[in-house]
Amino acid sequence: MACSLNDKFSWGPITQGRILGAYSYGHVLSQVLGGFLEARFGGKKVLGLNMLLASVLTLLTPVAAFAGEWWLFVVRVLVGFGQGVVFPCTFGMLSRWAPPVERGRLLTIATLGAAGLAFCCLWYSLAFDSPSKHPRISEAERTYIESNLEDKNKNGGLSAVPYLTLMASRILASLIIDPVIKRSSFKKVNVRKASVLVLVGVAVCLVAVGQVGCDSTAAICLLCLGMAMRGVMIPGFYPSFTELTLGFSGVAFGVSNSVSNCTGFIVPLLVGILTDRNQTVEAWQNLFYIGAAISVSGSVMALLFLRTDPVSWAKDPDEDRPSMPARGKLISDMDGDEMKDVRPVFLYESMV
Repeated sequence: MACSLNDKFSWGPITQGRILGAYSYGHVLSQVLGGFLEARFGGKKVLGLNMLLASVLTLLTPVAAFAGEWWLFVVRVLVGFGQGVVFPCTFGMLSRWAPPVERGRLLTIATLGAAGLAFCCLWYSLAFDSPSKHPRISEAERTYIESNLEDKNKNGGLSAVPYLTLMASRILASLIIDPVIKRSSFKKVNVRKASVLVLVGVAVCLVAVGQVGCDSTAAICLLCLGMAMRGVMIPGFYPSFTELTLGFSGVAFGVSNSVSNCTGFIVPLLVGILTDRNQTVEAWQNLFYIGAAISVSGSVMALLFLRTDPVSWAKDPDEDRPSMPARGKLISDMDGDEMKDVRPVFLYESMV
């Protein structure tokens, strides 16, 4: 029975790349739409309904896989579509809830906290200590798992290490970057640019991974180092969306993330094309070089164009605004008449 499962899912590199990239097709399509829907209906409803859609479709993924590769492809596209609204909704809500000096920390903590709660609910209902104790899997699946257990455990453990490093660095960086912006003499825009400069280090790690050959320990260490540096960028750079576009940050991030997530389906296809019948070190080195070039170009673009001052079109268009509070005036120092005329953009300007 184990052989029949292997035969059923023995897809080639190009097919695997297409299926791996399916999620990103949907993810790209819903980014901008998610930002507009969040601005129109609110992040609570949009995020909740789309996560429900994605969760139900994820439960149907095994059924789709047995039905055929194209069924699985469609389901993964729809899952990506449902989850593509998460970040636009998060940034839109963050622009209305979080003070500027706390956004990096809140963004990191909120994301990890939500993931942790979801994990706990699923863990206690679906996790079992071993395949033999699982009440709902078939004998064929149990045999398949146990016959490949040693290799799968090793590969799974190694694959998880870089992402654990990423998570730890995100938390640590968020606890450092926000206080630096708040209490030091460094300009906010320079701190944001410095956090993106780590992408050059990520590029160096990618190039180095391609040079270590079959030394898995060295490769994992380099990937961990690269992911740790990437984790610094998340609380350092991401809050610039809310600083730059204020209440339009959900839509702005949706546009940006749509472009960046195109790599999610381009890269798996590229991997399949370059390594199909060519599983050599040189083929994988070329892929790492491409990744390094993308990282460096992203860092250069940020250094040249990144800013944190709100753009003019994101501010209140009314030029004759009555009783505008002076920049830096505390809300607690305003009287009742002043508070009536305070608008969200003024609250933002009084905090920066």
